[in-house]
Amino acid sequence: MDFYNSIADSYDAMTNLASRQEQITANVAKLNDRYHPQTLLDIPCGTGYFAISWASHNIEVTGVDCSEKMLQIARKNTQKSVKIDWICAKMEHFVPVAACHFDMICCLGNSIPHLLDDISLDATINNFVQMLNKNGTILIHMLNFPLILSQKNRIVAITRNQNTEFIRFYDFLHSQISFNLLKIDWDGQKSTHNLTSTILNPLHHKDLTTRLQTAGITNIKLYSDLNFNSFDPDTSQSVIIQAQK
Repeated sequence: MDFYNSIADSYDAMTNLASRQEQITANVAKLNDRYHPQTLLDIPCGTGYFAISWASHNIEVTGVDCSEKMLQIARKNTQKSVKIDWICAKMEHFVPVAACHFDMICCLGNSIPHLLDDISLDATINNFVQMLNKNGTILIHMLNFPLILSQKNRIVAITRNQNTEFIRFYDFLHSQISFNLLKIDWDGQKSTHNLTSTILNPLHHKDLTTRLQTAGITNIKLYSDLNFNSFDPDTSQSVIIQAQK
């Protein structure tokens, strides 16, 4: 994906990975205690921070991302003590690339909304279900788009890393959302900037649960975060979909 190739070098700084690493480690430890996977698919894996943390628990991890530049950084981030199978592929095309089965499939980081049509969505969900072992778990995270569409707040986040500012904001289109990243590099009072954008499909969580059910998953629960707090469609910023065979 051109958008993520273009922001790969700035991604960890933009998301404040250094300050979030402790929380990521704690979340993965909590998830490991809850699900006890032996094999895990992190898709898409981005720069690998979740996959690397999973692998530190002696779990066999496969990290898949459509951005080769993100995977290059993930490989650099990988600790020598862990082994991860990094694969460049789109979510909807992963099964033909490597037919595998997993105890757990994690699709975090609001990734599913990058699939813009029903064919890609159904292919991805069907692939997830086919790759999942019996009694396995799929965890899908996405933003609560009905709430976002009702509030119409354009500014997502403004962060700074040393002399670089990152402004993330939305443009609300007819049936889609443009997610924009404005990167501003400061040199004293002078600045240069770069704007990149990608389109999101503002999915309703009910649509995704219906697709999972159609693919054969009936044990589905909704949470608001990785602490498994209750999901409230009127107030929760995100939704975590837990689907189990």
